[in-house]
Amino acid sequence: MLPETALVRFDAARLALAEARRVDEVKDIRDRAEALRAYLKQAGAGLEMQNDVAEIKLRAERRAGEMLREMPGHGEQGGNRRSSDIVQLEEIGIDKTQSSRFQLAASVPEGDFERHVADTKARHEELTTASVLRLAKGMEHEEKREANAALAEMVKPLHTLEPHPTIVIDPPWDFSDEGDVNQFGRARPTYTTLTYNQILSLPVAELAEKNAHLYLWITNRSLPKGFALMEHWGFRYIAALTWCKPSIGMGNYFRGSTEHVLFGVRGSLSLLRRDVGTWFSAPRPGRHSAKPDEFFAMVERCSPGPWLEMFARKLRPGWTAWGAEV
Repeated sequence: MLPETALVRFDAARLALAEARRVDEVKDIRDRAEALRAYLKQAGAGLEMQNDVAEIKLRAERRAGEMLREMPGHGEQGGNRRSSDIVQLEEIGIDKTQSSRFQLAASVPEGDFERHVADTKARHEELTTASVLRLAKGMEHEEKREANAALAEMVKPLHTLEPHPTIVIDPPWDFSDEGDVNQFGRARPTYTTLTYNQILSLPVAELAEKNAHLYLWITNRSLPKGFALMEHWGFRYIAALTWCKPSIGMGNYFRGSTEHVLFGVRGSLSLLRRDVGTWFSAPRPGRHSAKPDEFFAMVERCSPGPWLEMFARKLRPGWTAWGAEV
């Protein structure tokens, strides 16, 4: 049986949270609840009791996040802090990472948080901070996806563009047909994705001149689809260019450290130069799925302009950029 003092501390923490008015008070309640939760788990207490205490911890983290958002220099999950702001955080026993996590937890609407707590308990699963943060990040991503979809509705129709001698395309792949339940996981992109058939129907052939070059970005796993797309659009495959990344990424089998560009030709159009290799090394640009500037510089050296980039992420001099994000 659990010591009576543990139950007393549990009730006291719940009452103290309701009465707390300062961040340091809420942080102290959060820390005491976490210590009690860890004790209960070690003592072999039932999951129901552990989750009751974990719920107090989560509510304290959300309350601390709400308070931090109202403090100058600490809003928006940390914001841009001056050194004096960081000292202020340290004075109340909170570091930058905790401030960001607490504010992210506080961003979950109350109704969604209450449903998450109730559903987790009903499934007899452990209630954790990580699960709330995943919920918050998922909501953030969904908002961005909806905003991107709205922008996509405003994009100039492809059929209004003039044909180009060089086309670069980085399709927004939806990998749900690859055979996995969730290939993206938490890395699901914040932009609108297209199925293979939707990508296949893009008017790439109409956007290319009679003699043209095509650069098609493709992942290791989707190479067969890339070859099929290129053939469907009327280009003959010439070579695979490989981007060697400085670090490994995701992967269901091998961890991806390379990405490829299938180069194809329609008609007869030679490269502007013949001294360029089939691989290049460049750092990751930072944004999900963004491609390095070094690649675009290589295209400009090798293929004639004006150049068309489909699903572009930013504007480039001399390029026609098409996509929701520009």
